Amino acid sequence: MSVRGIEALRVALESVPDHVEGTLMLAEARIGHLDFLERERDAAIKVAQKGVETAESAGGLLSGDSAVEEPLLTSYRERLSGIFRIYGDVCEALGEEDLSRRCLEQSAVQLSAIETPADILLE
Repeated sequence: MSVRGIEALRVALESVPDHVEGTLMLAEARIGHLDFLERERDAAIKVAQKGVETAESAGGLLSGDSAVEEPLLTSYRERLSGIFRIYGDVCEALGEEDLSRRCLEQSAVQLSAIETPADILLE
């Protein structure tokens, strides 16, 4: 997605801030944007930080009393876990150790929040 497309998506989400799919798409689009910033470390760090903030926003939408129902909730959490894992790897490569650690922790949090069939039977 182009920078213009990413910005348009960001602006569109301002009117619907609780749109989980759109928020995940924005976090993923920023990952794609990082591919173009190989030699621009400072710009890549800024884009990664924005992407992590977006992913954290999506995590907030999926936590606690989320209106998203199964099986979509599990699918979103798996997707978000992957997004955080990618950002964790990118941030590590950029030398942003704290941000990398935070992302990898959030990846694990999303996976641990997924109900397994045994969890469902215990309810």
